[in-house]
Amino acid sequence: MSEVVEENAQKSLVPMWDAILDVYKEFAKICVRHNFRFYFIDGSAIGAVRHQGFIPWDDDLDVAMPREDYEAFLKVAPRELPRHLSVVTLDNTPGYYVLYGKVQETRRDVVEAVEKKVGYTLSNGIYIDIFPIDGYDYSRLRLAMTRAKVFVLTLVDRYVSGPFGKYSWRGKVAWVFGFLANIIFFKIQNQVQMARAYELCYGKRNCSGHEWTSRVQNWRNRRVFFPKEIWGAAKTGRFCGLDVPLPEKYDTYLSSIYGDYMKLPPEEKRKTTHSYDGLHLPWWLGPTTDKKPY
Repeated sequence: MSEVVEENAQKSLVPMWDAILDVYKEFAKICVRHNFRFYFIDGSAIGAVRHQGFIPWDDDLDVAMPREDYEAFLKVAPRELPRHLSVVTLDNTPGYYVLYGKVQETRRDVVEAVEKKVGYTLSNGIYIDIFPIDGYDYSRLRLAMTRAKVFVLTLVDRYVSGPFGKYSWRGKVAWVFGFLANIIFFKIQNQVQMARAYELCYGKRNCSGHEWTSRVQNWRNRRVFFPKEIWGAAKTGRFCGLDVPLPEKYDTYLSSIYGDYMKLPPEEKRKTTHSYDGLHLPWWLGPTTDKKPY
């Protein structure tokens, strides 16, 4: 039964994969041209190691770059990417409140053609996610203090993100504490300021000169921490017939996040995560509704 599920997923997602790979290839060309470092991460790294391509039910591609390479890429990419691709970041896109960037396909006809083939609306067009890897001055005390501040910011985020009445009773409790914390400590008024507060909490630091690194893991606030040696000199993996860079100690990296990453998850969890029926977000603007498809 599981083989049938994977085979059906592969058939329906092939157009999506092909479109994503087209975006990735243009990104990789720039990185090779300028010697920018990057690594396949998360599900994309698992895909390279376990499947030599996309996880059969996955519909995105994630890479990470050391902060210094990430910032340099953002400077050159707008003038070196083909005209049909756009760089989307918190700095250049109204309504986009995420602490990592995207390279996105901007041709409506291409996106709609892929949607028709895969059979569902794409939450944010066709893109790859690019996560910056920051240096971090690690100590248990510093990490505890950082996480405590992020916890308070998460409560404030609940207050900033929506009205009191939209939440469950637990959400309402968090909203009240977030409201009070914001009055006392932060004075945050909108989503952009909220994102900047998270960014300031963790800091934007080059990896050179630091033994530890910090990386955004979800759409805004959660971070994972690794020794810098995890990244190291990239190991070559195979992904849909391409040679791709993996973290030097990819087994340690993936095991620390996913445990036995070579073991397939239960069948009920083998499904795509980036589509919403009836929701079509303009990919050149990023999210424009209360739903956050990250």
